[in-house]
Amino acid sequence: MSYDAIVIGGGISGCATAYYLSSAGHSVALIEKDSLAAHASGFAFGSLHTRFQPPPGSPPVEWFRAESIELHHELAEILPEQSGVGYHFVEKAGLVLAFDEAEAAQLKPSGIAGFLRDDWSEDRLDVRWLAYGEFSHIEARVSTDVIGALYLGGTREISPGGFANALWAAAESNGATLINAEVSEINLANGAVSGVTTTDGTISTDIVVLAAGAWSRTLLNQGSSTSHIDLPVFPLKGEILRYDLGDEPPLPVSLWWGSDYASSKPDGLLHVGTTHTDSGFDENPSDSGRGAIARSAEHALPFLAGKKVSQHTACLRPTSLDGLPIVGEMPDARGLIAATGGGPIGIELGPAIGKLAASIAVGQSGNSSRYREFSPARFA
Repeated sequence: MSYDAIVIGGGISGCATAYYLSSAGHSVALIEKDSLAAHASGFAFGSLHTRFQPPPGSPPVEWFRAESIELHHELAEILPEQSGVGYHFVEKAGLVLAFDEAEAAQLKPSGIAGFLRDDWSEDRLDVRWLAYGEFSHIEARVSTDVIGALYLGGTREISPGGFANALWAAAESNGATLINAEVSEINLANGAVSGVTTTDGTISTDIVVLAAGAWSRTLLNQGSSTSHIDLPVFPLKGEILRYDLGDEPPLPVSLWWGSDYASSKPDGLLHVGTTHTDSGFDENPSDSGRGAIARSAEHALPFLAGKKVSQHTACLRPTSLDGLPIVGEMPDARGLIAATGGGPIGIELGPAIGKLAASIAVGQSGNSSRYREFSPARFA
């Protein structure tokens, strides 16, 4: 059994890689030991920043993020027809809350004007600073400790799990193959990829894209031919509480404050998060995480005190040593492409990670210098 490329990992980055490779006519196998979007891609919040144009001098990751958000919009137009799978991708305004004057100064439109797309006016995007009395008619249950909020009319919400499944269904329609097995080793011969060994046998290929999220480093370390290769990506636990509001109406907008957020989702629950915890590979929700989220939630939305938490979920987000995504060929391992490290914004970055990984895999990354900051070679 042989393929042009093998992708390891069924999250958004892996499914996006398989989609772009198969769309270009390459034979692709995606190997996933669990199910698609079984980990971080299935439990993430799924909020997308409004379209924006980073100002000159912005770090490459901001350009990468902007490119990925554009890809999200492009894919939303074509994936449902290509895949036959619809997924939640909707426009939903957001309020970014400020609890003090310092936060307000950072959020007022004069401070973010440089991040708006040149061809979109603020009026079209509907970006406005609102004092508390001005936004309370939108959502009156926000704490009176909030002094104001930035209103963003151009944000989107996505169902990450649905998105991953739509990407895969489109890839499958292009001829890609899903293999439900566990990879025990990535095989190298003379410094180049020769295939992978799984619980079902060995598969030959010259290209392996490692998109196994927080487990990418572990997979390399367990193989005899790759044990000398290090990929400094680590699990960062993020937890979400899902409140049943009972007779209370859902939030009409998404809310953000600091690194936390809240939004009513299609499952009828209010999702509130999150944590950023180094807990190793423990995927279990924690009492400490539950308490931290609840305190923050009740600070911003006092009416949540006493409300029922229907679900408490946790996932492990792949985060690199320097906080940047890792996309590129591994040093001393020709044909081994890393595609991970999206961290807390992995859902936003997923399409761009997949497209770049696919491009590098087939030697067509004409703009590789632009993405040099993301190369795993920076850790060598």
